[in-house]
Amino acid sequence: MSTPGKIPTRVTVNANTVQCGDIITVGGRPLLVIDLTQLRGGMKRMEFFSGEILTIHTETVLTATRQCAPARRPYRRQRGA
Repeated sequence: MSTPGKIPTRVTVNANTVQCGDIITVGGRPLLVIDLTQLRGGMKRMEFFSGEILTIHTETVLTATRQCAPARRPYRRQRGA
């Protein structure tokens, strides 16, 4: 589930910060979030690639893996060039 050029990074997510593409481990199984639905009260319904569904409350905190672009180093001119 790795994307070329991206670095898997562990992040803490809740109903406000979860994103499609996040990988959440539930019961020892990694589940890829493919769809999010906003529900009343700030809750979110997550649909996973496997077809399973999980609804989380605004105060639910989960750990996810997110594919992040590597940090870019600022360009520096080389001396004498």
